[in-house]
Amino acid sequence: MTKVLLVDDESIFRFGIKSCIRWEENGLVLVGEADNGKVALEKITELQPDVVLLDLKMPVMDGMDVIVACKERYPQIELIVLSCANEYENVRKAMKLGAMDYLFKPLMEPDDILKILLEASEKTAYRKKHIKDNTQEIHNKRNFIKEMYHGELSPEKIADGVGKFHLPLKKDAYCGLLIYCEQKNYNTPMNQDRIQMVVSVVEENLICDQGFIVEIENNDIICLINIQNKNEYIEECSTICNRISKYVTHYLGNNLVFCISEVAEDYNHTTQVFHQCRQSLEDAFWKTSIRPFALMLADSQSADIDKEYPLVAKKIDDVIRSNEYEVAYNLLADELVIIMSVEHYDKNSICKFIVRRVINSIHTLSKKLRLESLLLEHFLSVASIYKSNTLNEAMGSFSHIMKQLEDNFGEITYSPVVVQSIHYIEKNYNRNINLEEISRFVHMNKNYFCKVFKEETGESFVSYHTKMRMSKAFELLQEDNSKACDIAEMLGYTNYQYFCKLYKKYIGLNPSQSKGVSFYTNPQ
Repeated sequence: MTKVLLVDDESIFRFGIKSCIRWEENGLVLVGEADNGKVALEKITELQPDVVLLDLKMPVMDGMDVIVACKERYPQIELIVLSCANEYENVRKAMKLGAMDYLFKPLMEPDDILKILLEASEKTAYRKKHIKDNTQEIHNKRNFIKEMYHGELSPEKIADGVGKFHLPLKKDAYCGLLIYCEQKNYNTPMNQDRIQMVVSVVEENLICDQGFIVEIENNDIICLINIQNKNEYIEECSTICNRISKYVTHYLGNNLVFCISEVAEDYNHTTQVFHQCRQSLEDAFWKTSIRPFALMLADSQSADIDKEYPLVAKKIDDVIRSNEYEVAYNLLADELVIIMSVEHYDKNSICKFIVRRVINSIHTLSKKLRLESLLLEHFLSVASIYKSNTLNEAMGSFSHIMKQLEDNFGEITYSPVVVQSIHYIEKNYNRNINLEEISRFVHMNKNYFCKVFKEETGESFVSYHTKMRMSKAFELLQEDNSKACDIAEMLGYTNYQYFCKLYKKYIGLNPSQSKGVSFYTNPQ
């Protein structure tokens, strides 16, 4: 049924129109009336009619103002203006503003009214069907692309869908492109509005059948790109990526990372190209902050950078051992830029290289102070490097640790009592040591010992002791065939759940999450 709203300030005229039309027989329903333009707009908002019969001359707000407001808010509504014989100029203006047709009130007959209402009803029905068909087509297209992205379609079905939905995808030469949008700073995450603006830029740059967007996940935009020349596909992709990056970086201030797969030569490899893009994104996290535009290839490798660049590692370590921490930071950043411009190392390899610089410096300092637990004390700081999402974060953690070493241990002098107590803790990590025991060992009053220990180490004896035991647990978990429950018992914890709670509090991970995440290396 087509919904009609009748708007006229003359009640007798409204009554006449209501009475002369067989509404339901003709697929029409009169949903409401209004006697001025202001009420008309309220009724339009409330009732959402398909057609409005609208008088031009009315009090409060005339028909012309209603047309302007209605077309601005509800452009799909068909407007039929009602006018007197001397209002030709107003009728012409109304038609220009978007009215569908008009009726002259003194001359119109019931058949004239019904005819124009049916024309409006037919237009409304066609529009609704067209929208429904388009909506269904868009829905089907999105479902097809989603199924293709998740690897749920055979090559034959992909070929059929590409043709059916007119997707710009060459069967014998295409690649995957993942665009990661890096937030401007860590306190201002990428919101949906910013992501949508980036999406618009990407769509504009994939015109002329160059490709299309497949999926948008959080800060990632996944695309498929057609390749014209397989031997020059990197250059082709770089051209597209540079255009996108230039606009986004300039107007939004966000850096972008572009992860490109290898070239695929048939529809069997759609899932593979998406996987390659995801894999290369792991490396991209460590490159994006070095420069605004980072192009990552699907050929990253895992390697021991210390072994491949031993002189670089030694040069950085020597500077750290000289307590020149700021120089060490800048040197590490510069060397990483050079290394990563030559090789495509994966995230773990680069992360391990940074962590080794920290561990080696802590080893050196701990030997100098004869305090092996110094390494354990910095577990959480070292762990933050592995948890970083970008190179900026990793280098920020490195800088923070170096600053801690410089501020807290550059001129460190523990009293003999504190050094003696720490050595005692290290030797007896496998059991719970209470304050009475440790104070008797160092021949000091319990309360006074607590005060001295906290003043020199910066934390209470209980916290220090627990942190060291949890760090030791972390170290033991890296051994082959180690079990968390056995380690808990080895460290003197009879309540496994309590051990797990402490472990999570001090290490930031569950015991099960810590397997295979080694933060240790023997210094050269």
